[in-house]
Amino acid sequence: MSFCFQTFDKDASGQIDEDEFLDLARTVNNAEPLFPGNFKTALQQFDENDDGLIDFNEFKLIHKAFPMVF
Repeated sequence: MSFCFQTFDKDASGQIDEDEFLDLARTVNNAEPLFPGNFKTALQQFDENDDGLIDFNEFKLIHKAFPMVF
């Protein structure tokens, strides 16, 4: 999980921002987003502290909810 997180945390900030999250979504969907208009909603769903970013603990929540994604 750590390697996967670091792969998408392109600026090594320790958090995945909206653009990095979009890259992640495109990658796991074979470059064709399933829900192009709902990425912001998906980001907000897992952003527990409402900072607009996905930290590693929140990233693990995505994995827990959707184990086949990563």
